[in-house]
Amino acid sequence: MVKRSPSTLLAFTGFIVTTSGQMSAPILSLYALSHLRASTAEIGLIFSIFSLSSLVVRLLMGLIFTGDFLMKALIAGLVINSSSMISYAVAPNVPALVGIRAIHGAAFAFDVTTMLTLSSLVASSDQEVSSSLSRYTTGVALGLMLGPAIGTLTVTVLGLRYTLVAAGIASIPAIIAASILFRESRGMCILPDSRRPSTNDLKMLFYNDGLKLSTLIYLCYTIAYGVVLAYAPVVGKLDLEMREENITLLFFGYFAITLICRALLPKILRRISITRLLLISLSAAAAGLFTMGISASLVLFVLGFELTALGHGFIFPLTAMIVAKTITPELRMLGNSIYLSSWDAGLMIGPLFSSALTVSLPLRATIAVMSSTPVIGLALASRVKRLGLD
Repeated sequence: MVKRSPSTLLAFTGFIVTTSGQMSAPILSLYALSHLRASTAEIGLIFSIFSLSSLVVRLLMGLIFTGDFLMKALIAGLVINSSSMISYAVAPNVPALVGIRAIHGAAFAFDVTTMLTLSSLVASSDQEVSSSLSRYTTGVALGLMLGPAIGTLTVTVLGLRYTLVAAGIASIPAIIAASILFRESRGMCILPDSRRPSTNDLKMLFYNDGLKLSTLIYLCYTIAYGVVLAYAPVVGKLDLEMREENITLLFFGYFAITLICRALLPKILRRISITRLLLISLSAAAAGLFTMGISASLVLFVLGFELTALGHGFIFPLTAMIVAKTITPELRMLGNSIYLSSWDAGLMIGPLFSSALTVSLPLRATIAVMSSTPVIGLALASRVKRLGLD
């Protein structure tokens, strides 16, 4: 039997997980609002608890899970991922939904950390690392684009509740792909050794400038993205009177731009340095979020929303490349756990902080204020050139 490329299997698994997740993520706040009568503050909690759970589990994963157990953790996480999305549809109230979100967040931590780490470990050179990570992040971007489109059609036919069920069912092929990867990948990729990280390992990572800058830059962006994910659908529905299908179409456009950015990334990096591209991406994210906050028209709101997609398209793969190129394979699992914790922390901090601001500020003004976080990322990105990767 012909063995499949581990890199291709990982990209496919990431694609399926992301597609199913994006079928449910854009409508979850609408589902909580309309079916469970959640308040604005409760919506912030629903999104933040996912990230808190993911953050805790991801950090533990970097310290505990090594070797072949990575693959077992991935399969287990994918099973829980599917079950969680189906369970959203039967949650009787907001507290139950919050509990399911916490479980889903833990599964998300297993899945994404393992897939990203293995995507860098299947490569034997810096060039192959970039190629493998580009393939994986492009698969993720394709899922980010198709998920909302499929969700739009599903919401039209099935409504919000049963779209969540459909998302859980759609994620099952990822479990199958990961099982094939577990069976076929031994000897084809380099898994981290079985030893636990030592104190010296932790010190090495603490003083690694590439890891610190990547983590903080990605944190600045994901705080802003957390605000977009939690509150853009609410503004669209309540202030701009957008239909639910049109809101999911917004996310389709957002991730179509993300996909284009990631597909073109290898060519762009031949002309533009990592540092300069990070600066451009963070500037676009800040400008887009600010425009969303101050705009009084639907057209400007949509333009601002889609402008932030440039940040989503480039910042993740660029910072992931920095981590992969500045950390040894033996420490990459722990390094990625720390790096990806910025995603969890950002998606937790963004909705929580913005929900607190809504007590004294209108929701749109809050969104405009939160555009300051990518600006902070700009100051950090200017230091990436010192790493000597350009």
